[in-house]
Formats: sequence, C-alpha cells, structure tokens
Amino acid sequence: MNIFSIFEMNNLFVNVLDLITKFLQEESAFYSLENIMNKSKFVFTGVLLKENSGVSAICPDVDVATEGETKTEAKENLIEAVSLYIESAFENNIPILRPIPLEENPLVTDKGNVLEKFNIKIDFKVKTYA
Repeated sequence: MNIFSIFEMNNLFVNVLDLITKFLQEESAFYSLENIMNKSKFVFTGVLLKENSGVSAICPDVDVATEGETKTEAKENLIEAVSLYIESAFENNIPILRPIPLEENPLVTDKGNVLEKFNIKIDFKVKTYA
C-alpha cells in the first residue's frame, strides 16, 4: 500500500467520524458519540428479549437482530452479526449507525420482555500493509 492509499484511508476514517458526529448531533441524546465510541473500539447496546421459543437479540444502534435457543447463543450471534455489519459498512461505504426509532426500541416499548441489556464492544483498528 502506498502513501496515497494510507492518506485515503485516513481521510475515510475522518469522514466516518464526522458523519457519526453529525448524525448523533441530529438524533436524540439516546445515541451519544461518547456511548458509541471508546478510543479504538465501538461500544453498542445489545438487548436480549424473551420469545415464545427461544431468545431474540437486537442492537438498536445499528438495527441488527438475531436469535438463539439460549441467552448465551443469542448474545454470541448478535455480537458476530454486529461485527460483520460494521466490517461490511466500512468496506461498502455505507452508514455505520442506523438506529431504530425510539418508538420501536424494545428498551422503551417492551421493557417487560427485556431479559438483559449489555454492551457490545467491537475493536476498531486500521491496518495497512503492502
């Protein structure tokens, strides 16, 4: 990778951070930059919900959902799905944050079925190589 490519990657990272900041300034205080980014990692909210058969899991910050037979399985599936979504968002230059509307957020609308709220920490490291 040459110097120009490293410069382009740095600009992309800065642009992504600018977009996240602008988005968060326009959205509710529910989604704050300090809650999402923590140094070299993203920190998102995960929510486990009880279902008739199993457990569903959702990340309201990026609108990614999964399910599992157990809480552990649903949580692991959600962490993997959010990681893959973030990777895909960077690779395809699509928005990283796409929060679900507060009126659809189970932490607001369906508190009775919430089994657990937890943090999803995604390491963010830019690696360059030739």
